[in-house]
Amino acid sequence: MLKKGLVHGLELLDRAYLGSSLGLGLEPCGVRGVVFHTVLKNESERENTSILPHQAITISQYRSFFSRLLSKNYRFLASSDLDSVNPNNGLFIYVSFDDGYFNNLKILPLIEEFEIPIHIFVATEYSARNRKYWWDVVYAEGNARGLTDQEISGYISSLKLLKPHEIERKISDQFGEAAWTPTGSLDRPLTIKELSEISKHPLITIGNHTHRHAISTNLSAKMFQQEINDAQQVLLEAIGCYPESFAFPNGDWSPEYLSVCEESGFKFAFGCDERIAFGPKEVGGLEKFRIGRYSISPNRSMVWQADMIRSTHSLDRLIRRWWFGSREARTA
Repeated sequence: MLKKGLVHGLELLDRAYLGSSLGLGLEPCGVRGVVFHTVLKNESERENTSILPHQAITISQYRSFFSRLLSKNYRFLASSDLDSVNPNNGLFIYVSFDDGYFNNLKILPLIEEFEIPIHIFVATEYSARNRKYWWDVVYAEGNARGLTDQEISGYISSLKLLKPHEIERKISDQFGEAAWTPTGSLDRPLTIKELSEISKHPLITIGNHTHRHAISTNLSAKMFQQEINDAQQVLLEAIGCYPESFAFPNGDWSPEYLSVCEESGFKFAFGCDERIAFGPKEVGGLEKFRIGRYSISPNRSMVWQADMIRSTHSLDRLIRRWWFGSREARTA
């Protein structure tokens, strides 16, 4: 109860602070990248225990978030805009979805209504094998066994320190091979055929998210390169060309992995550093392989979060960066 009260009090204080700072014009030009994962049709789908709840955002929440930014004259960018737009000369938003969930297709009517381009980064092994994402396996099986949210979160965090084949072995040994089978439309990936179809949509760009959702800092540069190559081959088969963009799973990167992105022929790559891309240095050299993105939570006001990324002076984000480190959250 005390924690909830403190969180609510911080929100009220931050809303007032943001109103003042934005009113004073503290809304710098630049590109704000945002990263999402899953799409729920409505609140009733939130009761489903097949996917991680902290990534699940409803259509009405997306509408609220997008509407706020559109009302403040933000321009939503397509992938093809990133190498031509001048970040110093406007307010821009870039929308991306990581992993490649089938449920992402629920967002289509909304982005078509608002004419918002989106970028879907796909972990291709899951699509090729029609498997649940490993963190959803842990969440669903943990719930079925009566584990607490804290215990599930701790187990997921420990697995993120391992290589993909080690994660797969541990999960298969503990929960069985059947645990990898999707239970419905919420927890399954897009199929290869579906990727082929949606890649033709004028508002959708498909990107590389490694083959097995491999966190780069757990791998050698050679292993990381292989993950990229394997994903590129699957996506070539699916969409008829090699994707020109990449997103780091969990947002983890280091300079040597930025060089691998460059050597792989990508035009851009994205992390989860919560920062605005301001000027030419952000889209040139190796900097273009660590473009920042803000993580958006389903458990907080969407209007408030939209205002947070509009301003660089959010008290909430400053406190979270101080408490948790340079990134507010590590995402799948």
